[in-house]
Amino acid sequence: NMEYGPTTCCFVSGRVNSLLNDSGSKRGCHPIGVHWNKSAKRFVAQVRDGYGEQIYLGCYPTALAAHHEWQHMKASIIAEAAKDLADDRIRRALCLRASRLLADFAAGIETFDLNQSNEHDQ
Repeated sequence: NMEYGPTTCCFVSGRVNSLLNDSGSKRGCHPIGVHWNKSAKRFVAQVRDGYGEQIYLGCYPTALAAHHEWQHMKASIIAEAAKDLADDRIRRALCLRASRLLADFAAGIETFDLNQSNEHDQ
């Protein structure tokens, strides 16, 4: 939806905005939340908590295994952040994203973008 106005848009805090950042330019060709550790020769999963703190989730033999760990933790962080919000529109949007992450996790598929709808959202 490219219609902007008071019924379709709202301001969000920096914390909420940072929860939905996928750091695409930093991670390169790897899935969200994953980077390659050259010295360990394994994929590393990390997630930001919404306050700017990086949480190390571990090393994994495949990028998808690392990404699945990221999906699970990111869904938890987003759902927890949604509980504290007064604006019902923002809370619902965050809960939708957390649900999509968990659906992708359960289906064993990669989440490509936290801000685009998947077939799970239909």
